[in-house]
Amino acid sequence: MSGSYTPGSNDEVLLFQEQNKFMYDVFTLLQTPMEIHSVRNFEASRDAQANWRSLTLYMHTSNRADIAIENSLDKSHPRD
Repeated sequence: MSGSYTPGSNDEVLLFQEQNKFMYDVFTLLQTPMEIHSVRNFEASRDAQANWRSLTLYMHTSNRADIAIENSLDKSHPRD
């Protein structure tokens, strides 16, 4: 998913709208407090692309996200 994609032709717009609906539904399955908060922020518009931009900005700038990534990596690659 791209936070900056803009469809060009009418067919691309229609396809993008359907993909956006699908991805918003996928985002509703996310479970962390920040993910739930982000989905709720875009509930009225159901804008998956804007939700993705919001989540990626959070993941790139948040200390809490950095810690969660470290913890996830530690679990997947335990040290002896």
